[in-house]
Amino acid sequence: MKNSLDDIECIPTYGNLTPPYTIISHPYCVDIISSYFTLSNLEYNDKNEALSLIKENIEYYCKSNNISFAYHFDNKLPLIISPQTNNFQWFLGLQIIGFDINKIKALLTFQQKRYTNDEIDFVTFVEFAVYNIVKYFSIINNSAHLKTIMDWVYQQRTSSVENQKQLHTKLVPQKIISKEIKKKSSVEPSFIIIRLTIDPEYFVNNANQIMEAFKLLKGGGFINNSTKYDYFKCIFSGQKINRLDRIDWTGKQKDLHRFITLLMAKGIIKKIRFKWETTCNCFTINEKDFLPSTIRKSNGKNDNEEKLMDIINQMKVI
Repeated sequence: MKNSLDDIECIPTYGNLTPPYTIISHPYCVDIISSYFTLSNLEYNDKNEALSLIKENIEYYCKSNNISFAYHFDNKLPLIISPQTNNFQWFLGLQIIGFDINKIKALLTFQQKRYTNDEIDFVTFVEFAVYNIVKYFSIINNSAHLKTIMDWVYQQRTSSVENQKQLHTKLVPQKIISKEIKKKSSVEPSFIIIRLTIDPEYFVNNANQIMEAFKLLKGGGFINNSTKYDYFKCIFSGQKINRLDRIDWTGKQKDLHRFITLLMAKGIIKKIRFKWETTCNCFTINEKDFLPSTIRKSNGKNDNEEKLMDIINQMKVI
C-alpha cells in the first residue's frame, strides 16, 4: 500500500559540484552532517575523541567522492548518503544512535524502499550490520534503540511470512517472540574489532598490519593456507558468516582458545558473553564443525604463546 513517505524525494549528495548547489533533504534521509551535530549535543565519555573520528571519516568520504566537506560542515548543510553507498551500515547506524526513538521504525521503512542489493536483503542488513554498529558504538546507552531495531526486524519478518503463507501462519505468542529476540541478540554472528565501530575504514587504514597478521597465521600453520583475506576480515566485522566462508583453523584447539582470549584481553575485539558460541560461527577446526564446549575446555599450557602475541601485536593499532 502506498503512503505519503513514498512520494518524498531524497537525492544523495553527489560529487564534482561547485558550491552553492541545491540540496533536497528530509528527516528520514540518512544525513551524516546532521548525525554529527546531533551527537555533538549529547553528553558521553570520550566525546571529543569520538567526534574527531566521525569528522575524519566524513572528510574521507567527501574527499573520496569529490564533495566539498567545508561547504556542508561549516554551514551545517545536509550531506545525504545513498543506501547503495559502501559502509552504508555505518552511516545509518550513526543516525539511529542519536535519532528520535519514536521515529526509528519509520526511518528504517523509508530506507528499505530505497535500498537495492542483490547480495543481502535490507531486513538482514539491518538485523546484523546496522544493529552491530548501534550496539558497539556504545558512546551512549542505546539499549532502547537496539530493542526498537529488533522489533522492526521481527515485524518485517512476520509480515513477510504472513504474506507468503496467509491462513497457514499463526501469530507467535509475545513471550516466545521476546525469547527468540533475546537469544538472537545474545550470541553474536561474528566478532568485531573495537576500532572498526568508530572507524569504518579501519581495514583500509591499517591494511599492512592486518595483512601481516593474516600472513603470520597462515605461515604459523594456525589457519588453512587457502584461506581468503576477505573472509578473514569478515569474522572481525560483526557480519553473519556463511558456513562455507568460515575460517578453517588448522592449529591446535588450545591455540584457537588462546587467540580469541588474547584478542579480547588486549582490547582488540569487543568482549562478548557467548564468545565460544561465536567462535563456532566463525571457525571450523580441520574443516569440521565443533561445539562451544570443545573450544571452551581447550585451555591447557600453550607452546605458541609468543607466536600468537606477535600476531596480536600486528592487529593492535593505537
